[in-house]
Amino acid sequence: MDNKQSRKLAVVFLTLSGCSFGAWAATYVVEVGDTLSKIALKKFGKPIYSKLGSLKKLLLTNSNIKNPDRIYPGQVLNLDVDPTQDDSILNPEDQSVKVVEDTSESTSSEAASDKAKDEFSVQAGSSFAKIVATDTATGANSKVFSNIVPEFIFSWTRKWSETWQSFFSFRYLFDSFQQPSARSLVQSKESIYDVSAGVRRYINPKLSLGAAFTYGQEFFVRNENVDVMSLDRVNIPRMTLGAQWEFLKTESISSGLAFNMSYLFGASASSGYSVSSGTAYLGSLYFKKELPFWNLSLLGEAYYQKRNQNSSLSKQSEENLGANVGLSWRAKQ
Repeated sequence: MDNKQSRKLAVVFLTLSGCSFGAWAATYVVEVGDTLSKIALKKFGKPIYSKLGSLKKLLLTNSNIKNPDRIYPGQVLNLDVDPTQDDSILNPEDQSVKVVEDTSESTSSEAASDKAKDEFSVQAGSSFAKIVATDTATGANSKVFSNIVPEFIFSWTRKWSETWQSFFSFRYLFDSFQQPSARSLVQSKESIYDVSAGVRRYINPKLSLGAAFTYGQEFFVRNENVDVMSLDRVNIPRMTLGAQWEFLKTESISSGLAFNMSYLFGASASSGYSVSSGTAYLGSLYFKKELPFWNLSLLGEAYYQKRNQNSSLSKQSEENLGANVGLSWRAKQ
């Protein structure tokens, strides 16, 4: 063999070696907006959801992914095919036959993936309230403190797409108030509720903006005389705008901050006085941990709210501090 032939063989050997090495060194860095299905389609092609489809390939080469729904920007995925995991993936002839058999399964799975996902949650907790009212006629200040009371929240969230969600919630609070030392409080045991519906749009995987309409009840102090005051429940509609930022996100745990600003509409109390429009601000810290069974997640939240809303009888502000925990269940359609 002469030198020219030797050089040609060396070039062929190095080329084949380089191709082999390049194939086994393939990786992909997850970007904002990526899902495993999109990456599988981009890198391995269709079908996606069949038994030997591209999503299966991606999961086989990334056995560290425990939940296919939880990937995050910057995560590195391995695109190498490991022959010890599934030999059928390395056999294109066998796979092409099975893909034809799985066509109906792939089509139905892809159609199902486009449907919305519903999540239902139940939370229980406790809260504390302080109401400060200044009588407009006399200038006298009244302070009312609640006991630490239970509250319950039921909610339903529907995920329409990667960027849009709608939600509905119902909150019920068993409230009771302490008797002031100097005056008598009428109706010191009360319960209130509110119903909310709204939408949320994700700007990116960590930041979302939301808007909601709420119809519920608020407390207002009314001075009967110098010795007696009453606590009235008034139905108050409100419009809320808010933002939510997720500062921590791992494979199964997420945590973040939320801030809401509300406009409270005016109303008429059953006792004959009127309530002016007002504002409310709420900040909260939340967490969510996905559990490894039954599509359940553990939820938790701590919040602070301040409401400023006057009536024709008094200037009033209210502060609330509370926390709750609960469970949510994801229904995949």
